[in-house]
Amino acid sequence: MKAFLMPNLDKPNAQKCTQRVISKLIEYNIMPTIDNRYRHFFEGDEDFPNTEVEFLDFYTAIYSTDVVIAIGGDGTIIHSAKHAVAYDKPLLGINVGRLGFMAGLEMSELHLLKHLVEQDYTIENRMMLRCLHYTEEAVNEYLALNDVVISNGALSRIIDLEVLCNDNPVASYRADGVIFATPTGSTAYALSAGGPIVEPALNSISMTPICPHSLVERTVIFSDDKVLMARSCVYNRHPIYITIDGEQGAKLEKNDFLEIMRSPQTVKLINLNKKQFYEVLDQKFKLHNNEPVNGNYLI
Repeated sequence: MKAFLMPNLDKPNAQKCTQRVISKLIEYNIMPTIDNRYRHFFEGDEDFPNTEVEFLDFYTAIYSTDVVIAIGGDGTIIHSAKHAVAYDKPLLGINVGRLGFMAGLEMSELHLLKHLVEQDYTIENRMMLRCLHYTEEAVNEYLALNDVVISNGALSRIIDLEVLCNDNPVASYRADGVIFATPTGSTAYALSAGGPIVEPALNSISMTPICPHSLVERTVIFSDDKVLMARSCVYNRHPIYITIDGEQGAKLEKNDFLEIMRSPQTVKLINLNKKQFYEVLDQKFKLHNNEPVNGNYLI
């Protein structure tokens, strides 16, 4: 069995955590592979088992692997998920971030990696959004695991947006922006904007306004067979931007519009510790609030 590691080595302690993961994989007869660009991080380290690790170029490594392992926070897992989906590989997230809602393991649970070989784990299929950005020159396509955000960029200015569902008007917003989120993304930016927590198994698209200039605007949840369209109202005088999962972005020009729908592709998240969504949710929020879990503080 072969595992392709995608660590975020910019995070504190991520390099040491990666070495611990590698040691466990080798112990369980799983061949670890790493992108050749990361070789210099580990060369010269006496604790690094260079003879046991295969360094390959990125596309060769992910094509030939059995499982992708992301080591970092939720951002790292989301970034890795896009590549895992493209090659139809299951993804395991190992949390070395703060919350890690999407992680299937914590660093204290690395002994559970042996279940990869035994295939003693569950797969959670997480829906994604397909976002089509129509411009005067082209149609650009994006995939989002968390959310598609339309906002005013760096400056704090209200924007005006019109949203339609299957060509029927839904709402016209005056707000700082609008978030279109998957159930996975409901615990991210959408939650901070006052949106509801949606169980990942409940496939849907939620639309949450960001600081709306109204007392009655609330999140709207659409079934996953709907096609949503968002466009700028003609009287917007300031730039509007779209952001995909916090890592891709583009400017939304006056005559542009977006179509947002469920993607046929899904992310296959590996759950090794067998924890249910609500159990993870409870523990992560206690961690965030520095509350004791089972009598012990997690941080």
